[in-house]
Amino acid sequence: MRRAIPLLASCAALVCAVPAAARLEPVEHSGPRVHIGTFPFQTGGATRIRVVARLRLPPLTERRLALHALSGTVSRAYLRAVSEQQARAARQIRAAIPQARIGRCFQVVLNALTVSLPASQLPTLVRQSSVTKVYPSVTYTLALDRSPSIIGADVLRRATSADGTGIKIAIVDDGIDQSNPFFDPAGFSYPAGFPLGDRKYTTPKVIVARVFPGPNAGKPGRLAVDPASSFHGTHVAGIAAGDAG
Repeated sequence: MRRAIPLLASCAALVCAVPAAARLEPVEHSGPRVHIGTFPFQTGGATRIRVVARLRLPPLTERRLALHALSGTVSRAYLRAVSEQQARAARQIRAAIPQARIGRCFQVVLNALTVSLPASQLPTLVRQSSVTKVYPSVTYTLALDRSPSIIGADVLRRATSADGTGIKIAIVDDGIDQSNPFFDPAGFSYPAGFPLGDRKYTTPKVIVARVFPGPNAGKPGRLAVDPASSFHGTHVAGIAAGDAG
């Protein structure tokens, strides 16, 4: 008897087996997973860098937590005070570092300015009385091919030879884009009794697609996947059972 998979929301089931033509390649994680300490900066020459300079007044969210609740009028008045402080800090920074350029201003979860300046002037920025801390401006990119090593799947596979062959996974989320390269159906075939659900959104890799819309879900809420807004379910399913990259 086939075991039923209970589904409570928009979801899809995926075949986790690896195609016969493919080989499992363990992904090794290099370097520490968490970096604690100081970011090194190249402070010589005319190279420009961009940093985030935190200012003295706490941001709005910290202010609200400290006082438990602030009315809309008080919050707006506080944000005006933050804006005035940021304007003074910007003038001070530009006076000390004429080459500095002030970019974005943050007020709600962080009271800070982004500052672009020559790397050699970074020590001058750090010494400004209006600045309490300087953070590097770092760009982050998706690297989902590292997920197996981050969660220890590569270690589990080496220790137990478990590679997911034959396992079906149900993802209860905002839907799965079956056309994503993470779900390449090449080399797969539907198990007995599948596909199920809305077959427009199934493949031999994504074998079930069903939706359980809530009240007032509207037309997008009746889709197994909404290409305009669904990405989290695709992301999670790719980590759990992706077969590309």
